[in-house]
Amino acid sequence: MRGLVTVTAPGLGGIPRGLLSDVRAVTPAAGVATTTVVTEPLLFGDDPSLMSRPALALGPDAGGLVDLEVVDGGLNGLRGHAIALDERVGRVGRSLDVIMGDGARGRARVVATYRRGLGFGPVVVSRDLAAAHTTTGLDSAILARPAELGPLLARWPGVELTTRPEGPQAGSASAQALVNMAVLAVLLAYVLVAVANRLVATTTGRRDELDGLRRLGATPRQLRRMIRWEAAMIAAGASGAGLVLSAVPLVLLGVGFLARPAPSGPLWLAPASVLVVGLVVWSAMELPARRIIH
Repeated sequence: MRGLVTVTAPGLGGIPRGLLSDVRAVTPAAGVATTTVVTEPLLFGDDPSLMSRPALALGPDAGGLVDLEVVDGGLNGLRGHAIALDERVGRVGRSLDVIMGDGARGRARVVATYRRGLGFGPVVVSRDLAAAHTTTGLDSAILARPAELGPLLARWPGVELTTRPEGPQAGSASAQALVNMAVLAVLLAYVLVAVANRLVATTTGRRDELDGLRRLGATPRQLRRMIRWEAAMIAAGASGAGLVLSAVPLVLLGVGFLARPAPSGPLWLAPASVLVVGLVVWSAMELPARRIIH
């Protein structure tokens, strides 16, 4: 859904009827919704009886806007009791028993399979199927090609336009990302403090070693250079190991979500992480060593 704009109506409970037609008169657009379906086990690790999972609801008009990387079939068949499945869990022509969010049971036919199950989930249902089992039957958002929609949307109170491509759940996803980042920052700070304490204690415990080297003729400058080289090697080893270990999951996530091995995000995080590790290691070894040498 990259390169699209999103139209939402947060305070109205869904996209007002008629708005999608007006947007389509200006630019290609498709209505989307989110729902919950209960199916038989599809993926490894699913509950052996039934599995509840969120699902994106799309119509045949989403084919040129939402790139699921369809392998077989097509999104133009998402009408009525139709669904699309991740290629790993289904095939075109198969029928699947589903329980919709309101508890209604039904049988849907698979009209397409796609590769980007990591990004969109293993099940995509038709808008017709989702709307028939919701209270309002309204779309959650409209995805559209960028165009001059300001004058049009001004006639629809309560409607908002965003250029972020995340889709109808952008707000909740952003909030969840902030919480995840805060928790991750706390964990990383705890690890860095523990590592720094360990390095300080190790360097302080080398007092006899450094005193012995001085008695053998080593100058304070030579000892400081030795400590700095040791700190550089430790920082390089830690940074290299961290980058290698993180590269594997990042490549897998990039292929699954973006269909490319390069992950999405600011590239400055990698050198910034290396710099932080280097500063922590240098401070934890250089400062105690200076006190001992002097």
